[in-house]
Amino acid sequence: MDLRRDEEKDQRGGRDGPEEEVPEQFWTEQEVSVIKRKLDMQIVPFICITYLVAFLDRSNVGNSNAAGLSRDLKLSDSQYQWLLTIFYISYIVFQFGLLGFKLVPPSKWMGSCVLVWGIASILQASAFNWSGLMAARFFIGVSEAAYGTGIALYLSFFYPRSDIGIRFGWYVVGSAIASAIAGSVAYALQGSSAHIDKWRLIFIVEGAPTIIMAVLIFLFMPDSIATAGLLTPREKEIAEARLYRLSIDKRSGHADGRGGTVRSFLQSRLNFSNAMAALTDPINYLTSALLFIINVGYAAIPVYLPAILQGMGYTALRAQAFSAPPYVGAFVVALAVMLASDRLRVRGPFLVVLCLIGAAGYMVLGTVEDNHARYGAVWLVVIGLFPSIPVLYMLLANNQAGESKRGVGLALFGTIGQCGPILGTRLFPVSEAPYYRKGMFVSGGLLFAGCVLASLTSAFLFWKNRKRETKMAALAGGSGGGGSSSSADEAMEKIEERDEHAGERLKFKTHLDLRVPREAQEHHRRQVDLSRRGEDSIYFRYTW
Repeated sequence: MDLRRDEEKDQRGGRDGPEEEVPEQFWTEQEVSVIKRKLDMQIVPFICITYLVAFLDRSNVGNSNAAGLSRDLKLSDSQYQWLLTIFYISYIVFQFGLLGFKLVPPSKWMGSCVLVWGIASILQASAFNWSGLMAARFFIGVSEAAYGTGIALYLSFFYPRSDIGIRFGWYVVGSAIASAIAGSVAYALQGSSAHIDKWRLIFIVEGAPTIIMAVLIFLFMPDSIATAGLLTPREKEIAEARLYRLSIDKRSGHADGRGGTVRSFLQSRLNFSNAMAALTDPINYLTSALLFIINVGYAAIPVYLPAILQGMGYTALRAQAFSAPPYVGAFVVALAVMLASDRLRVRGPFLVVLCLIGAAGYMVLGTVEDNHARYGAVWLVVIGLFPSIPVLYMLLANNQAGESKRGVGLALFGTIGQCGPILGTRLFPVSEAPYYRKGMFVSGGLLFAGCVLASLTSAFLFWKNRKRETKMAALAGGSGGGGSSSSADEAMEKIEERDEHAGERLKFKTHLDLRVPREAQEHHRRQVDLSRRGEDSIYFRYTW
C-alpha cells in the first residue's frame, strides 16, 4: 500500500491556501497509538500468561515438597537440592537457544518450547524416583531457556527499541503473580479429597494450563508484522516503517530458505557482525553481573520464608498461603517503578534504590531473631529485588541496536545472570536453619555491591552520551551547541559528505515509500542513520 501524499498536492500552486497550511503527514500519532494497542492486544497477554505458567512450572517443586514429595520418594536433602539446581544448569547451558526466534517462525518456536516444558512439568507427577524427577526438571530448564529471555528479541520484530523495555517489563512481572498464587493453589489442592498424592496433583493442575497456552500460541501468535491479523494493510506498512530496519533485520514473513546452504540460511537470518559485537560490549557484562547479584538474593527467598512463617506459629500448610502477600506488594511496586522509569527514561537510579531496600532487608534478617520482624524484612527483600529484574531487562533491551546483537546480548545476560540462583540456593543449607546468618549477610553484601555497580553503569552510559554530544558539536563546528537541532543538521551533512553509505540511506528512505513532511525530515534522517549504523550512529543515545 502506498503511503505517499497525493502527488497532485505537490504539483499544484497556491501553497498559501487553507489546504496547504498544515502539511499532510504520512502517518499520525493517533494511527501509531492504534497500531501499538492492536499489537499489545495480540501479543502482550499471551507472553504475560505464558511467563506466569512458566514460573509456576519451574517453582512448583517447592510446594510439592511441602506436600510430601521428599517423604514419599525418600529423597535426601542433597537430592532435593539437586532438583532445584538441575533446572538452572540446563537453563544456563541452553540460553543461546533463544536465537531460535531468528531461525524458526516465532510462533512455532514458542509453541514448541511451551509444549515441551508443559509435558515435562506434568510428567513430574508420574515420577517414582529421583532420576525421573531430574530428567523432567532438566527438560523444563532447556525449553524455558529457549523461550524466556528471547521474548525481548521477539518484541523487537514488532516494536521500536524505545517501546520494547516497558512491554518486556510487563512480561517479567508475571512471575510475581505466579509466586503469589502458587502457594494459594497448593494450599487449596492439599485440602482436596482427590484420591491421588497431593504433590502429584500439584504438578498436574499447575502443568495443565501450560499445554493450553502452547496450543493458543501455535494458533494466534503472529510471526511478524505481516502476519499480525488485527492490523490493516496500511497499519502493517506503518508498523514496519516505524522500525527503520534494513533488509538484514526485516521479517516480512518467514522465508523457506530453499536453494541455499546452511550457511546462507543463517546469514539470511542473522547479522553476524552485529551479533558478535555483543561479545565485546561492556554493557552486557555489567547488566549480567547485576542480574547475578539480584538473583542470588531473590532465588533464596523460598528457602527461608517457610521457616520464618512456621516460626510465627503457622503450619507448613498455612505457611504456603501466607507466602503470597509479599509478592502481591512486589507486583504493585514493580508496575509503579516500571512506569516511572519509562516516563523518565532512566533505569540505573531506580536500581540503586531498589538494591538498597533489598540489602536493608537482608541486614535485618541476619541480625534479628523475632520472626514477625523477619517477616517484615522479607517484604523489604521482595519489594527491593523483584522490581529490579524488569528494570534491569529494560536497561539491557533499550541499549542494544539490532536484533542479532540483542539476541546474543540477552543470551549472555541469561547465561551469567542465571548462575545467581545456583549460588543463592546453596547459601542456605538446612544445617544453618532457621536464621541462615551466613546466607543473609552474603546476600546483603552482594546487594550493597550491586548498588555500586548500578551507579557505575549509569555513570558509564551517561558519560558515553555526553561524549557523543561533544562529538556532534565538534563535527558541526559549533561551540557548546551539541544538542541543538541546527548543530545536528550540520553534523549530519558533514558526515554524509564523507560517508559512502549516504546514498544507501537515501535509497532506504525511498524504499519505505514515504514523503516526509519538512518538519519531520530531521527525525527520520536520524532514524535512518540509526538503522544503518546502530550504536555507531552519532544519534544513538543510551538509556542510563
